[in-house]
Amino acid sequence: MFNQVEWQENEENYLIEHYDGQDGCVARIATQLGRTKNSVKRKAQRLGITFVRSEKADVKRQGSTCKREKVEKMRDYYVPYDIQIITGIPEKTIKDYLCNGTLYGKKYGQEWHVKHATLREFIKRYRQELRADKLDIQELLAVLV
Repeated sequence: MFNQVEWQENEENYLIEHYDGQDGCVARIATQLGRTKNSVKRKAQRLGITFVRSEKADVKRQGSTCKREKVEKMRDYYVPYDIQIITGIPEKTIKDYLCNGTLYGKKYGQEWHVKHATLREFIKRYRQELRADKLDIQELLAVLV
């Protein structure tokens, strides 16, 4: 078994700031943070980092670094860990809800994805399940708005 090292907040911030999903950038981020490319990709997925590219929001490559000009981050899905943070419901319970159909999501590989609108409806319908002592109120409000 391998020893898994927790991600620090500064590493997550660096990832959010520099990640664009391109293999070259993933490799540079992995090298900078002392992590594997797969670790960087998985963490980006868990953080729900996706990019909408348009004429205004495009990724430009310059030399060995990736620069972004007004890249929009769009949260189009949540993973069970995100839902745990938002609702305070344990991740295991979230996965049980996904398996039994209480919460609808799609499984991609080994990771469940729940659409924003679906999560909002789940929270409204099952608000009695929320754990006020463990939820992140700002994240919860962001989902409901």
